[in-house]
Amino acid sequence: MNILVIGDLHLKQQLGYADYISDMRNAEKTEVFDYIVKESNDCDKVVFMGDSLNGRNNHSEVIRMFVELLERFVGKKIYIVAGNHEKFGDGKTAIDFIKEIRNPLWKVITSKPLVEKKGGLIFCPYFSKTELGVKTNEDGVKIVIKKIKECSSDIKVKKILFAHYAITDCNTVSGTNTNIFNEVVLPYKEITKHFDLTMAGHIHAPQEKKGLFVTGSVFNNEVGETQKYIYKIDTKTLEVKKFELPGRGIYKVENPTEKDLLKIKKNNIVKVIFTNKELEETIPAIKEKLRRFDAFIILEKFPNTRKKIHFDDGMLEFDVEKLLEIYAKQKKVDVSKLSKAFNLIK
Repeated sequence: MNILVIGDLHLKQQLGYADYISDMRNAEKTEVFDYIVKESNDCDKVVFMGDSLNGRNNHSEVIRMFVELLERFVGKKIYIVAGNHEKFGDGKTAIDFIKEIRNPLWKVITSKPLVEKKGGLIFCPYFSKTELGVKTNEDGVKIVIKKIKECSSDIKVKKILFAHYAITDCNTVSGTNTNIFNEVVLPYKEITKHFDLTMAGHIHAPQEKKGLFVTGSVFNNEVGETQKYIYKIDTKTLEVKKFELPGRGIYKVENPTEKDLLKIKKNNIVKVIFTNKELEETIPAIKEKLRRFDAFIILEKFPNTRKKIHFDDGMLEFDVEKLLEIYAKQKKVDVSKLSKAFNLIK
């Protein structure tokens, strides 16, 4: 049978840039969940790669959302790996509550033991240096690698590693190489030498190398995130197939021409940045072209002038409180102070 592999969900009350969409991107979230569940039909196992929840303390609505998703995988063995966003300093996690549900098909993999194995499947949740009892990243790598080797040494079948760690020689969405991370980063050559296949979470940019698939995150939340995937592993051949998830991409374009914008499909969110003062007169025409997208933002960052944000042009009508909240978020100011100031002058 197949194993369905789901990257970092980072579930939270609303997706990034939800304020710019009339339904707060809720229908999009539902569409993604429906697609994932449908693709699990020919799978007997489902693996969540870590950071299923976005934080250590989560709203009850977020907890409900995640449990309801788990319940939709009827009759399937589910493995839920703990990620760094879910870990407390003492080793406890935000997903520990799932253990109390006592569903025999749900296996939560958090801190004890350091690495778990189920047949040819090896699961390694995230551990900080403090949890590992080390002061340097290098010592942390040694401990994790040692435990992984020990756990898999007696496995005679093909071995698959599921780890919520960055792997060397990979890149983030912004292009930063994982080799310069100040954290435990597992060495690509070492890992792929000991495992027939490695699936890695933690890094949000999906990518693949020989013997390695970085699953990425599930939702497009940040600028530069445009396409996400889920993966299926054939347990006999270890062939991995990836499937494009639905959802809006979040594009960033600097000093674009009208032709540049036509290259982007209309059902997306687009952030346009103008840094070339000579293009200022083209902004009205660019605005008109941007209206074809689901949402857009324009930032004017011309040298020696104040930054100007056109965050209202791509939005629907909101009440004053909502507009103040969005403005505060864009300007990074305290919304309560902004509301008080507005009430004084209105």
